[in-house]
Amino acid sequence: MAVVIVDAAATIRLEEVWESTDDWRCREVGKHGSMACVSGDLSWRLEEYATAMGRVDDLLMASGVQRRIVYAPEGGPGKAGYLPVRTHVSTSSTAREWAGDLNAPLLGDNLLGVEDSTSSQCDGTVEILDDALVSVMDGQPLAPDSLRSMVAQVRACP
Repeated sequence: MAVVIVDAAATIRLEEVWESTDDWRCREVGKHGSMACVSGDLSWRLEEYATAMGRVDDLLMASGVQRRIVYAPEGGPGKAGYLPVRTHVSTSSTAREWAGDLNAPLLGDNLLGVEDSTSSQCDGTVEILDDALVSVMDGQPLAPDSLRSMVAQVRACP
């Protein structure tokens, strides 16, 4: 599907809103060319999911991620040169679940390349990180340094 965009200079151009790849619906998200994809039968969730992932993507890129990302459920499409980040998208999935799904690349894969914190405060750190990501998905700002600090603290916990 294409949308006609008319900007201030009255230039008319077509902008790709979403692309279909097999049984997937994808949309470019964030300011750096990442993609968010859902299966065709969940295409009605694409706008909500893409908006949430776009906000997170902008934060991740501002926090030091160097590669574009494809956010999609397991088995979703891949794209050469893009980092796959798998999130669960269903009829009932929530931003909280999507935030939890981001823990694997942020914590296990150290997507931000942070050094582990020396803090010994571990109680609730994962929940605090998840809450922060949900807030970002809802449109609240979060400083890149704050995200990096939270990830470093959680990574230091056993």
